[in-house]
Amino acid sequence: MKIYKITEASEYLGVSINTLKTLANNVKIKSFKTTGEHRRFRQEDLDAYMGVEKEKQEKLTVIYARCSTAKQKENLERQKNEDRIRREREARELKTPPSIPVLTLTVIATGDVLESRAIGFDKSHAGFKGIKIFGVSMCAAKPGMNLGIVVIGTAVIESGGKIYPGDSLISDCRGRAICLHGLSDVEQHVFADALQPARGPGELIEVLLRR
Repeated sequence: MKIYKITEASEYLGVSINTLKTLANNVKIKSFKTTGEHRRFRQEDLDAYMGVEKEKQEKLTVIYARCSTAKQKENLERQKNEDRIRREREARELKTPPSIPVLTLTVIATGDVLESRAIGFDKSHAGFKGIKIFGVSMCAAKPGMNLGIVVIGTAVIESGGKIYPGDSLISDCRGRAICLHGLSDVEQHVFADALQPARGPGELIEVLLRR
């Protein structure tokens, strides 16, 4: 059976190298590493993954079959909504970079919290630019719900603007990471350093939290 390098495997599947790495890290595609720590893929594992994706597509075709009764139409709408949620979740998983949390804490959220946002010591979204940050949210939460926060290590956070690797980061007024511009670390509460770039707002990047 043929063995593929990561560049060859990505071309074979028709996906980017970053997407293929994410699939391999999440064990959605089997891979192995050589003694030199180079990732390799077997053709049978790549074919198996494509077979699973093809099966998913065939199931989607069945879901969207025409219905005639009101009950069938109601079930169809429910199935379409469930499928949309599943596809959105899978898309987020593929786009989310890996992280290495060293210390995580569970607290009670005091406000509405979105996933991958900077959290202040009041256990809610950072409400002001440059305030002191407790950690980064691991999930969304409503007031009174348990909220997981990465406090030490690397975390995934949403960007609020253009960022370069190595940039010192502060929080904007919505809990997103933005680059420190024209101010010293002392004048603003820098909470992390960028490990990945962001082309603009709304991207998920890995950052190294400061402590």
